[in-house]
Amino acid sequence: MENKITCIECGLSVKNGSFHPYAACLIFKATGSEMAVHDNINAVLRVGADHATVKLRADLKAKTEEVERGNRDFKALQLDISELLCEEQVAERGRKLLIKRADTAEATAQRFRVALEKITRRGGSCPYHIAEQALSGYETEGK
Repeated sequence: MENKITCIECGLSVKNGSFHPYAACLIFKATGSEMAVHDNINAVLRVGADHATVKLRADLKAKTEEVERGNRDFKALQLDISELLCEEQVAERGRKLLIKRADTAEATAQRFRVALEKITRRGGSCPYHIAEQALSGYETEGK
């Protein structure tokens, strides 16, 4: 046997411990029908559920778009990192090439200093002859 109580306000018979909103009292007073109260409460619950569903779908869509944007941003960052790594490798090769060229230039400059010193010891004074002797000395020493 169901344990029912009667609402003092409207006289509606409800289960003990059940939720009985004031709106139910108003509907029952206006219609006198328990079925109208249940139908109206269920309609309100359905509308609330529909609104909640719409809101949840909108929230889900917004979160999905946020995640997709994050994924696009992450992929763009991965591409940027990859490009930076390639640029670093190119820069490192360029640095090594510059060091090699600097070493070669230093060695060449040293050979020219030695050749110029030899020429000045021989007593050459004309810039044309000094250059000619330096180049001829450089060519014979380089072989």
